[in-house]
Amino acid sequence: MQRGNVIGGHALNLTMRYGLILFLLLSLACSKDRSCESCEERPGPPDPAPAIQQFNAVIFDAGAQAADGCGWMIKIDTKFYHPQSLEPAFQENNLPVVLSFEPLKDSFYCGFAPIGRPSIKILSIRRQ
Repeated sequence: MQRGNVIGGHALNLTMRYGLILFLLLSLACSKDRSCESCEERPGPPDPAPAIQQFNAVIFDAGAQAADGCGWMIKIDTKFYHPQSLEPAFQENNLPVVLSFEPLKDSFYCGFAPIGRPSIKILSIRRQ
């Protein structure tokens, strides 16, 4: 019996063993080690806080709330806002100011108008 020409039996068995070993080695070599924390991508530094934007605005008295007015309002461009609070030093009709603010989730309803005005929290304010 010639060993080099054997297609079945021992030679085929040996080829299958080598193939199986090669397959296992390749599949293990390509698998990702999930326990390696140092291998995972590290997050970068946190995003910087957005710059606080300054707006030119005008403060005006929209009438006493007790008399169905809207109290102190702030006009930026063509939009009107209701401040959560306004320091007494800035409670002056037609006062030009520079301010930064944070929008609030609620709207402010006043008088007989069915349209709510956006409420804001003033972060900084100064006279122009």
